Parts: sequence; C-alpha cells; structure tokens
Amino acid sequence: MDALGLGAGPGVVRGRALLVTGDVHDSELLRAPVRANPAVLELTSSSIRTGERGDDLREWVPGSQVWAVQADAFAAITVDVRGPGDGAITLEARGADGGLLHARGTPCRTVWNLDDGALS
Repeated sequence: MDALGLGAGPGVVRGRALLVTGDVHDSELLRAPVRANPAVLELTSSSIRTGERGDDLREWVPGSQVWAVQADAFAAITVDVRGPGDGAITLEARGADGGLLHARGTPCRTVWNLDDGALS
C-alpha cells in the first residue's frame, strides 16, 4: 500500500482496487483511506506459520485494519457483479475446517459495495 502512496496522503488510485497478498503469517483485511469509504482493500492470507499464535497483529496505519487473525486459514473471495455500478465483493478468512474465522468476536467477513465503496 505504501507503493501506491496510501500511507500519509490521499494516494494515487482512481476507482477501486483489491490487492490479494500473502506471506505475513496471518490473515487480515486492510483499508485505505482509513477515514472514508476505501478505494483500496488489501486481503492477506498466509498460513506459513500454521497454527502459531501470540504475535502482535500490528496495523499498517492506525485505523487501517478491518480484521486480522492468526490461524490455519485461507481466504475466500466472492465477486457478484450484476451490472455497471451494481455489485459487491465479499472477503472472508476461513479456517482449515472451512468455517468462518472470528477476530476478537467479530466475523472475518466483509462485503465491499462496488457502487459507493462502503464496507459492511
């Protein structure tokens, strides 16, 4: 996200972008900007350290983390586009058993409305 200029300033992304990444030893969803409907979401899914827990799950920028969890996990992405400006992307972290994971009691599931960028 730093490469897109999203850390301190408004950034250079036009429209909306979903980044799918790995290799941070946890599963998380980050947003930018943090104060408005996001233009960019970064979904990370990594099970490199399968089953390990206890590391601090640090935020990239304060307020950027939608959810984060350390577990045997994989990401699920569902794209539902019905027409121009009408659709949503659902982003989830699921455990090795296929069940939806929870972070601090909150489901690791977010729906990104493609029309206005709102998260639910």
